[in-house]
Amino acid sequence: TVTDTLPTGWEFSAFSGGAMFLIYSANGSAVATTPALNPSTITGFTSSVGTSTATFTFTDLDQPYVILVKAKPTDATFDGYLVGVDSHVETNTVNLRTANWNPGVTDTQNVRINTELMDKSVDVTQQDSGILTWRLNYTPFNRPIADAIQDVLPEGIDLRTDSSGELIWIQDGVRNITVHELVPNANGNGGYTVGTELDLAVIQANLVYDNETRTLTFTFPDKTKGYRVSYITDITGQPGKITNSASLIGAEGDGT
Repeated sequence: TVTDTLPTGWEFSAFSGGAMFLIYSANGSAVATTPALNPSTITGFTSSVGTSTATFTFTDLDQPYVILVKAKPTDATFDGYLVGVDSHVETNTVNLRTANWNPGVTDTQNVRINTELMDKSVDVTQQDSGILTWRLNYTPFNRPIADAIQDVLPEGIDLRTDSSGELIWIQDGVRNITVHELVPNANGNGGYTVGTELDLAVIQANLVYDNETRTLTFTFPDKTKGYRVSYITDITGQPGKITNSASLIGAEGDGT
């Protein structure tokens, strides 16, 4: 009997075809051969997949198999991951035993969950021309985690503004500030693909810059969607190390 036990707060989920597990014939190196087998054609094989424990029993095991299961944290568990640090490690446990070999052998696999909500980077390829392009990525995992993203610019770099201090949105036919949606990858690997660029009118309605506090704030049009905010700054101060900080407004925890 093979028993797979998930970490606390995790649950098994179905594959795209509705099956709760897939089983394949395998060679001696545990390399699966496709396609997946029909479990009902395997002599002496039974299975039981519960919420967090799955058992697979063979009464006539005469060859190796590979069994795939799919699991995820519950909504409550995942929400807990989003508060605090950006990385969590959980342990999955599998046990193999027989009637005459008990407790058998146990193996574990650590799973790392990355729950980083925000990432900031800078393109310095034009720094010799006095230009830095900043990029803020916000990825809320389809949850309404925060209301807005806020970025405080340090002295020595400036957004492009006119003589009255108003933002210059477009210069020489190029936008100085752009916002794109970030779309979760269909394969569920946690990554995102850059999607549609927001209309300028939408950006202008949701982004403000306070010259006095040097604070740029972008309010999310849809709190459950991911966004990439990019903006061009000119280097106006003396050469040296430049750093600036960004934060989420309306979010909880130290990991934001």
